[in-house]
Amino acid sequence: MDLSSVLKKFDITPSKQYYPLSHIQEVIDGFYGAKLKIQCVHPSKNAGYQILGQIEICFTPDFSLMDCERGSGEKPMNYSVTVEAKTGFSVCDPGVPVYYPDIQI
Repeated sequence: MDLSSVLKKFDITPSKQYYPLSHIQEVIDGFYGAKLKIQCVHPSKNAGYQILGQIEICFTPDFSLMDCERGSGEKPMNYSVTVEAKTGFSVCDPGVPVYYPDIQI
């Protein structure tokens, strides 16, 4: 699953530009047919933006994609794994623009 290529295909690329969270969600949800969990880092309460941190993908026990935010029924395989507070990741705020940084390894 190459999320970077999917985002790039829809002109969402690492840059100094900010993106509406709704646009990122529509692209990912539409492409994969499942609601993935988009998590951000919030630099400060008054920053006016959030940083794309990670995208969580959930699977059924038979490794089919499923929505990460199911209310009832099947639980995703990783439901018992929580992101530790020290990572700084939390669910992105829909009302705050998202910065997609260019990460050089």
